[in-house]
Amino acid sequence: MKLAIDARDRDPNRRLVLHVVYLDPEHAQTPLPEIRSTFAMIYRLYVLAFSRSVNADIERARNINRSLQALELLREEDPETLSSSAMGERGSESLKLWQRLSKDTADSVQLEIHRYRSSEHLGGIRAMFQVDQTRIHDLIDRGYKDAQNHDCKQSDCVLLLESAS
Repeated sequence: MKLAIDARDRDPNRRLVLHVVYLDPEHAQTPLPEIRSTFAMIYRLYVLAFSRSVNADIERARNINRSLQALELLREEDPETLSSSAMGERGSESLKLWQRLSKDTADSVQLEIHRYRSSEHLGGIRAMFQVDQTRIHDLIDRGYKDAQNHDCKQSDCVLLLESAS
């Protein structure tokens, strides 16, 4: 996802919407096939590692969105007011939070991420290398059906609040 995020339009008024398609064994309705060979084990490890990486990226994006939303709320306050003696210790802490969030999110963007996880197992290591026309057509049909039945709440998509820009 980092490559897509880095290649984005840098206009701060535009939000970025990503559609991520991947096999997530923790959410698949059918379990991964039994390990019968070294290749099957490598495939299973690959699927698990990839899905964990994607899930971690999505959680990072969710946390960045929260930070950007908090920063936006803090920006509504004047930094001078935040540091004034009238605000006391609360103002000083708010100013420190504002400065830290500003630094941590300097090149960040609000992300909306829609997750599409296959409702079925895709067939294992051999199927990964099966690229005949019938197989590709079946995968496209399956993906189309999964997208038609997409439920953001069930898929735990990262959605932006209407108040966020």
